Amino acid sequence: MKKFFSHYWILLSFSLLLLFILIVFLIIKYPLYSKAIEIDIKPKTIEIDNTLPISDVLGKSMIYSKINKDIQGYISINVVNPNDRKVSFFIVLSKKELDNLEIKENYVKVYLTDQNDKPIKGFEKNMVPSFADLKRYNNKSNDKILYKGVLDKKSELKYILRSWISDTYVISNNLEKFSYDISVII
Repeated sequence: MKKFFSHYWILLSFSLLLLFILIVFLIIKYPLYSKAIEIDIKPKTIEIDNTLPISDVLGKSMIYSKINKDIQGYISINVVNPNDRKVSFFIVLSKKELDNLEIKENYVKVYLTDQNDKPIKGFEKNMVPSFADLKRYNNKSNDKILYKGVLDKKSELKYILRSWISDTYVISNNLEKFSYDISVII
């Protein structure tokens, strides 16, 4: 019987030691805290009007210094992950309700590239979706998912979002607008 208890204590001690080592390893590997993900979006709100519809070819080639800020949108998005683990994120566009005449979502074009003007997945092969084509985020009708991505540990991603009114839009005598906010959700 003493031999049994002796083996029991040895086994129990060994198990507790292994458990302790495992807990220490997990705390080191996956810290309980994490640094904040840094997000920089300039500007955070886009408001465009119907005075100059343009083709997708022109919209995709817009550069910041040549845009009319009331007619087209050009947004720089920068996301930095200082942590030691990957992070999933969404770039979400939230339509703002306007009091005056509003342009329909199917005429508002959006195009996402990296900092080198290379199309991001989902925007390649000349795909230029309209705001209406984007999937809803959390079943909120005004929030649309522009992009879902993964940020590697200790890395940074830079995007450029261009937005314009489609050349299929028929110009009216009334000034119509469309406005949305841009956010990155972790």
